[in-house]
Amino acid sequence: MPQLVACYEQAERDIRDGFDLIARAERRLNEAFTMNSFHTIRVGDHHQRMNFADVESAVREARRGVWETLIERLELRRIMSIKEWEKLSNEVHKGHDVPDVTEENVRAMARQFRDQLPAMLQAAVIEVFEWLTPQAQWHAYKTNSRFEIGRKVVLSYALDTWQGKVNGAWKLSYSRAQHFNALENVFSSLDGKGSITKTHFSEIAEALRQIPAGAPCVGETPYFSFRGFLNGNLHLTFRRPDLLRKFNAIAGGRRLRPEGAP
Repeated sequence: MPQLVACYEQAERDIRDGFDLIARAERRLNEAFTMNSFHTIRVGDHHQRMNFADVESAVREARRGVWETLIERLELRRIMSIKEWEKLSNEVHKGHDVPDVTEENVRAMARQFRDQLPAMLQAAVIEVFEWLTPQAQWHAYKTNSRFEIGRKVVLSYALDTWQGKVNGAWKLSYSRAQHFNALENVFSSLDGKGSITKTHFSEIAEALRQIPAGAPCVGETPYFSFRGFLNGNLHLTFRRPDLLRKFNAIAGGRRLRPEGAP
């Protein structure tokens, strides 16, 4: 970690020095050639110009990219609930004030989320249950129950349909990737193996990547088997009935069935 932070700090110094050098060259050219005309000489091509007088914007974007990479390397995606991940992603992608990349800030972020791991796991159980059950009319597949998870569920908008139709490749929809991370974390924890896995990609995502282009979307992981379709639906089957019973007891058992409900 100290080496990564030191690398960023040197890179930021280089960016600031480089922008300052080019900005001074632009000022020198304009003072000599434009003579207060409306035409301004700028360094850059015709398609994308960079304002070398605004180094703060460039540094902020570099800092944003570094934080995105650090978040992946710290495997925070693998331990965070869906809600917390979306909140953090929005702060990094859209937030104006991106924190400095310092050893203290990086360690503080990792410590903060790891200390919250038990609470986040508990929240993830409820989030995953609500995702797997039809909470809206458009999601009311007969396969899915509102009160407990059956052996098989149908997940809409799970796959990137553009990839499947264009080049025959299968991958998860970006908006659903964290849902599958949370799902696998929950079942890994129920299996007594902890909630942090080896990579920030779910095993289902990795299994999809291994399917040859043009081949049917069929595969399995230790906890699930699946079949995907070009309409974006993924049919997910639970391979561990014992863990499914635990999961339903924790999340589904908290929901009271109305009288007469199946």
